[in-house]
Amino acid sequence: MTKLQADKHTEHFSESTGKGRGDKRVSFPPDEEIVSGFAEYKDTQNADGCLTVADISSAYEQSCVKHQVEPNLKALEQIKLVATVGTRAGCLDLRGERLDYSSCESLEEILKSVPFDSINLQETELEENGASSLLEMILYYESACQLNVSSNLRMGPAGWSALSRLTRQSSCLWRLDACNMPMVEYPAQALSKALLASRLTVLHLENASLSGRPLFTLGRI
Repeated sequence: MTKLQADKHTEHFSESTGKGRGDKRVSFPPDEEIVSGFAEYKDTQNADGCLTVADISSAYEQSCVKHQVEPNLKALEQIKLVATVGTRAGCLDLRGERLDYSSCESLEEILKSVPFDSINLQETELEENGASSLLEMILYYESACQLNVSSNLRMGPAGWSALSRLTRQSSCLWRLDACNMPMVEYPAQALSKALLASRLTVLHLENASLSGRPLFTLGRI
């Protein structure tokens, strides 16, 4: 293969490779820079090649160190109760726990390893960036069949957009609770579009101050 052909091959491969959360792309350095060292790989699996509860807890704690946040003790306690890794656990209940952006990011180590029947994020003070990040994870890993985001008043447009995508694209989400949050025009529009293609059978919007245009937008679905 000539150098020109190799360059074109590398360019094509780097443009078409790399799939993951956020559609991150892979690129390659010049040949002489490809091997510059190595990092020791730590095997976190047991003898059967499967993750254990201890592995997941350890990975979560390391993620917390990376993101400079304290591990959520409530989350850790619930991970210890997971009976079988790889099958849906009961509930990840984080109600009342403050989840800022870094706390949300650190939870990925749990969400990518343990799917749940339900996730309760009620009253977790989710702000826009944290809500967007966490909801994208829940969608990507298909982490919940039931989701409660009630009483989070600061999710912002990005958070509601992420919730709309989750509602529209998830193959397993069948119940969504979004109570105690004013359903103003933008959230109503985002949810109404999502509901056209979603698999939801229950949408709970109690105390959402629905009236006027938002009510009309949701009511015509």
